[in-house]
Amino acid sequence: MFDHIFVPGWDGPSVPLSAHKRTLRLLAAVLLLLSAVCFCLRGIRGRGDLTLEMEERQIPLFYQTDPRWGGNAYGDSTIAVSGCGPTCLSMVICGLTQTQDWGPASVAAFAEAQGYYIPGIGTAWDLMTAGAADLGLMSRSLPCTADVLLEASPDAPLICSMMPGDFTKGGHFIVIVGVDESGRLIVNDPASEVNSKKRWDAGRVADQVKGVWQFALPADAAE
Repeated sequence: MFDHIFVPGWDGPSVPLSAHKRTLRLLAAVLLLLSAVCFCLRGIRGRGDLTLEMEERQIPLFYQTDPRWGGNAYGDSTIAVSGCGPTCLSMVICGLTQTQDWGPASVAAFAEAQGYYIPGIGTAWDLMTAGAADLGLMSRSLPCTADVLLEASPDAPLICSMMPGDFTKGGHFIVIVGVDESGRLIVNDPASEVNSKKRWDAGRVADQVKGVWQFALPADAAE
């Protein structure tokens, strides 16, 4: 199964991608410009270096619009516009392994090369299973329930494919990295700093989830 391409802020009717190609490119350029300003305000680091993000959270928060990779091609789109899936998987890999080997640009390139990007549609769900296995992770599909979401932890994060609602107007992936002391979900949303700072009711999020995968390191790698 596949996710539709996520277009941040698009409220218009669903129409073929070809009719919006110029709009998508313009939107990507605007998003990259805004992200570049924020990036500069946080301090310039080496291109591709993920140290700051990995120090801030055990499962790091990466944004698909980050100028370090947002402008990279992802199929017939860019990571900034359509790369929520690879960006989420990158967060999980980097967090579980505590390495920077598979940043968003690398995972997106892998996904495209292995056929996990479907032109005009988006990222195949198989990236979260077969693709994750090829990258050294164990994953399993779980029911889309609030109880399942509340099982998320930094050692067993969840990636969720979302329906239209609080997180998207079309299709989108997010990472659930844990639960706070009040029993609310901690989310890494690759398209929204606001959503990533909020804490979320598990039932509300579960009502918008259409696919969920749990990730962990293989037993020999975790030792």
